Amino acid sequence: MESVYGEDFRDAAQNAWKIWQPLDVILHLKPVRSVSTTSGKIYVSLDLHVKCPKTYPLYGTPVIALENIQGISLRDIDKLKQMLDNKAASLKGNEIVLELCQMVQEFLYERNKPPEGSFFDGMLQQHAAVEHERRVLTFPM
Repeated sequence: MESVYGEDFRDAAQNAWKIWQPLDVILHLKPVRSVSTTSGKIYVSLDLHVKCPKTYPLYGTPVIALENIQGISLRDIDKLKQMLDNKAASLKGNEIVLELCQMVQEFLYERNKPPEGSFFDGMLQQHAAVEHERRVLTFPM
């Protein structure tokens, strides 16, 4: 995955001793690029945090969190999270992380539009997204 996503890939596992650990990665995702996109501007992005259990992919499904959300409504984030969880559950037994990334990028492409409203409205929306992320989309410990 690191070769595919380059600098947008981070290994979230704290592994100083180089001991095998289940996959725990954070991928900074932006909309898929398209030749039909004329402006080329990116208004939306997020970090997809995927933490796999030791039994992945045969028996376990990854825990998925959406972080550092930019330019997307809370309703859309909830919808995306539900879509990702459903996809992960339906494909249990398969390696699905790259498929989840593609799904997120397509979702972002559909919503890559300039923000509406004032700068202040944008700040309020961003603050609400951060608060929502902090409360709802964190990993259970």
